[in-house]
Amino acid sequence: MRSQRSGSTLIEFTLVGIPLIFMMMSILMTAIGMWQFESLAYGAQSTARFIAMHGRTCTQDGNSCIVTVSDVAAYFSGQTIALDPAKANITLKSASTTTSCRPIASCIGNSAQFPSAADNGVNFDVTVTASYGVVNPLAMFWPGTTPVGSGTFDLYATSRQRITF
Repeated sequence: MRSQRSGSTLIEFTLVGIPLIFMMMSILMTAIGMWQFESLAYGAQSTARFIAMHGRTCTQDGNSCIVTVSDVAAYFSGQTIALDPAKANITLKSASTTTSCRPIASCIGNSAQFPSAADNGVNFDVTVTASYGVVNPLAMFWPGTTPVGSGTFDLYATSRQRITF
């Protein structure tokens, strides 16, 4: 009787175990992707708020409110703990200036003021657009795709804030 059941465990694992492992990987990768997107969206929103709160008229008691591109890039990096700074990009836009940091590290050390003095006034808008490249390893299992370069896509987030003071 025992010799007739030889190999049944292997067949049961193949039929149940492999799909279960695939589902667990899918759930884990989806959770990581959602965390990265939430971190990207939070970073864009808080960075735009950071820029807007340092408007031209925020100087009180001798404070200096000048914010540089380097300050903005460092602030964004500090707010996005789930992201690899080497794959994260931001674009800073004011009324007449657009600055791209691709990747973020390329703007560290940039001492240009953002927004420029002409755009740093009450009722001017600043926009932060962030993108992050994600590679999902599950795409290589999808029929018809090649393993190299498959599953690469970008997450995007945009936030616009108005300078109120």
